[in-house]
Amino acid sequence: MLSQCYGMLLLEILGGRRNLDMSYDAEDFFYPGWAYKEMTNGTPMKVADRRLEGAIDEAELTRALNVAFWCIQDEVIMRPSMGEVVKMLEGSMDMNAPPMPQTVSELVEEGLEQVYKAMKRDVNQSSSFTMTTMTTHPSSQATCSPNPYALVPLTFEFPLILQDCIRWRICNMRRSLLGNIWSSEDLQIHYKLLRLSCPEKLVGLFSFFKQCFSSWSETTMLDTLSKLEGSVLRCYIVHALQSGRKDKVVEFFGMNGNDLLQKSSDWSPWFAIPYLKNPSMDPQFRVYFSKEWYEALHLSARNFFSEIFDGTRLPALLKISTEKNTISSLKKDNKRLNQKLLQLQALLEEKEKQLGLSKRSMGTASSSILSSGVDGENSRPSTSGEDIYTHATSHLGKIAQVEDHAATEPTKSVSAHVESSSRQDSYSASSLHASSSGIDDLREEEFPEVSIEFQETFLGHTSPITRCRFSASGNNIASASVDGTVRIWTYDSSIPASRNATIYCGAEIMSLDWDCKSDRLLLIGTADGGIKAWNVDAKRVVCDLNTTAAFPSVLDLKCSPVEPIFVSAASSRRSGSNSLNSLGYASLTVWNMKTWKVMTVLPLGEDPPAITSLCFNHNGKILAASATDGMIHMFDMSAGLQITGWPAHDSAISSLLFGPDETSIFSLGSDGKIFEWSLQNQGHILWSKTSSWFSDSETSKYHRHEMALDAYGRQLLVTSDSVRAPIYQVRGHSSGFKTLPHSAAITTVDWHPTLPIFLTGSADNSVRVTSIL
Repeated sequence: MLSQCYGMLLLEILGGRRNLDMSYDAEDFFYPGWAYKEMTNGTPMKVADRRLEGAIDEAELTRALNVAFWCIQDEVIMRPSMGEVVKMLEGSMDMNAPPMPQTVSELVEEGLEQVYKAMKRDVNQSSSFTMTTMTTHPSSQATCSPNPYALVPLTFEFPLILQDCIRWRICNMRRSLLGNIWSSEDLQIHYKLLRLSCPEKLVGLFSFFKQCFSSWSETTMLDTLSKLEGSVLRCYIVHALQSGRKDKVVEFFGMNGNDLLQKSSDWSPWFAIPYLKNPSMDPQFRVYFSKEWYEALHLSARNFFSEIFDGTRLPALLKISTEKNTISSLKKDNKRLNQKLLQLQALLEEKEKQLGLSKRSMGTASSSILSSGVDGENSRPSTSGEDIYTHATSHLGKIAQVEDHAATEPTKSVSAHVESSSRQDSYSASSLHASSSGIDDLREEEFPEVSIEFQETFLGHTSPITRCRFSASGNNIASASVDGTVRIWTYDSSIPASRNATIYCGAEIMSLDWDCKSDRLLLIGTADGGIKAWNVDAKRVVCDLNTTAAFPSVLDLKCSPVEPIFVSAASSRRSGSNSLNSLGYASLTVWNMKTWKVMTVLPLGEDPPAITSLCFNHNGKILAASATDGMIHMFDMSAGLQITGWPAHDSAISSLLFGPDETSIFSLGSDGKIFEWSLQNQGHILWSKTSSWFSDSETSKYHRHEMALDAYGRQLLVTSDSVRAPIYQVRGHSSGFKTLPHSAAITTVDWHPTLPIFLTGSADNSVRVTSIL
């Protein structure tokens, strides 16, 4: 702020004039715009103080102009410190040519000629009424200068008491560019005050103030304003009498007498004052003609209006420019910090690559076995030399038969050949065939980095993130962490933060789901069997449910897109090395969201394995569920019965999603394999990939992998045990992309319901919102 004021002062010194001077023509009455134009045109001598008559060094003048324009930049971050200003003026510090300040540019672009004409017209109209002020202030002379620091040109009917208040207001305009360049709002106020050429407008001014302050809770302010109004009007009458204008007093009472009597009976004696021969000697009015009374009123008026203007909140519309500059500055800071973070993460990745090379050199024996064609998918080296999928050993003979047959027969015949085995074996074999022919198992470093438009990081959690979900509209985000905390927030600064909240559940959050029809309700499932329904508008838990003691882990929750129901997948517990192995038997429960009671329990058979993921189709008629035994189950919700199911993976399934046209369904196995299954031709694989390079059994014990599909069904985002996550192009020719890095494993993902924006939650306690190009 200090450098900005200095820049303004420096411009006035260099030009030998005020920055807004009506004595100049329309082209150069606005000094900052004119000076910048001449400076950039290479003719700075034109804007130097005319009284110097050219006796100034052009290089020093240009340097001083550059310093001044750097000091008055709109963005604080662009202004130099006073220490830097001194170095710039001394020539010991280099500086580039400054850009035109944004506010100066906007004022020039809007057209100075119209502003000049309006101000010229008002000054001409008011100059004929300029007169010497009261004899009690012989040194105060009203002038025609439009400079806000000079005394404002006022008409006869405008008392001197209000002149200082208005001048104070103009000199302290919060929306001005500098100290004396007016914004459009201030110009309008200034013009209105200049047009107060009759006492009715003086009365109207106080009426306007009363309307503005009528909503104030402090009635003392309104009482003070009423008393001040009466005193100022009395001052007007006294001023008119001292100036020999009794006709103005008679005219004033004729127009406002009735209103004054209704307000206060104290005005009754004043109706006789214009007819008194010497009112200043009358005992009843003598005090109002004294210098002490006038100065006391003057001081009271200044204090009152100063408090009003200091305490008045700036209208929201007028904060746009300030908030825009603040947001721009914050974005620059955020970009700078992100760049620094990326540099540090690049160093980390380099170390990880070196470690990976060491591991691959140790797994040479394993690589030679895999390259012989036993299992085309599992080309990744292992630290132990034995990184071959378990089912590859059990079906080794069948794979050999499939490969021999594939040399002369198409894929369909191969599938038919394998169907002679059991149903489980047939799906295992088809999966292996798909993996050997249709899955590109690229290394992580071979994925190109995704191009982003913007990225925001949320750091409101203190433990690893377990789930994060966009709301139905995408405006709100819910994220949960291991310590049982759920945060509701928004990434868009234009959306009110009134729904932001923090919910403490007391146990690890294992599942989240928003109401599909609004952003009003959020369901939360915990590791101790709790299900909470949080009302975002009311900011409270509207229902606190519990599963049975036998099934304490609520692994997933899904709301129906049509009916007011939701389904919970709960599991019993057992000892295990990772999150999936620790799951026991399953329970699928349908709940009514109006009564918050159990409607039915879906049948799963005797001792069913845990259900890890749920998804509804578009009309809520079909529910798909995946299990730890690799099975996909399909339920008819109207009948409450299972209608079909098939073995999809040879390992536990972590996540399940309907395709965009609902003719297919995606499944993600704990082994990193991704399949798109046809629902029209059950058991047929339409597309497949593997994310095994992004998965590591050593760290998978800390979370269950999941995937998310964008609104168009073209990009599939998958969690990762690496600091980056893959984004696969569904049925596309390219292999996909990888996200920008976190500093730890990516534990949860989600896509915006309509926009190319995705969420990634990490074990580093952060959640990121990323918009891609």
